[in-house]
Amino acid sequence: MDPEALVSTEAQEVTLSDVKELADTLNTVVNEIKLYDSKIKDLNKMKTGITHEKLPELMKLAGLNEIKTDDGKKFTMDKWYNADIKSSPKEVFDWLDNNDSGSIAKQVITIDVDPKDVRRLKDIKEVLEANEIEYNSERAVHHMTLKTFIRECVENNIELPDYFNASYGDWVKIK
Repeated sequence: MDPEALVSTEAQEVTLSDVKELADTLNTVVNEIKLYDSKIKDLNKMKTGITHEKLPELMKLAGLNEIKTDDGKKFTMDKWYNADIKSSPKEVFDWLDNNDSGSIAKQVITIDVDPKDVRRLKDIKEVLEANEIEYNSERAVHHMTLKTFIRECVENNIELPDYFNASYGDWVKIK
């Protein structure tokens, strides 16, 4: 039986064999997706190795900041920055506060409110306790703000503690 026919809304006679055949087809599709997902993951690792390690190193050795290929693509050296503060947020926020950079962190408040209470959301921040609404509050730094901060620290030779898990380097972007 055609799998497309099984999803139609028309009344039809369906056998156990038809159901098994479609289940087998689904199983094949799921396995192919897993195979392609794995292949894409491997290709992305290979791409990162080339764009973040091998090609920048070769271009530096050759004294190049940019190259164009015969097909017109442009490969340009650039910098990248990253940090992961999840493992030591208290230490990170203390360091930021003590080094005049606390303003990059923001206070995040999460409130669970019934969607029907939309009008309450307008003034909720001022009336949380008055309405006895439970909430969680946490401090956070937006990932792009953190990347910018790491870049500025690197550019200004500011040494960051290990708990920032900061990393940076060269990479080649393709246009």
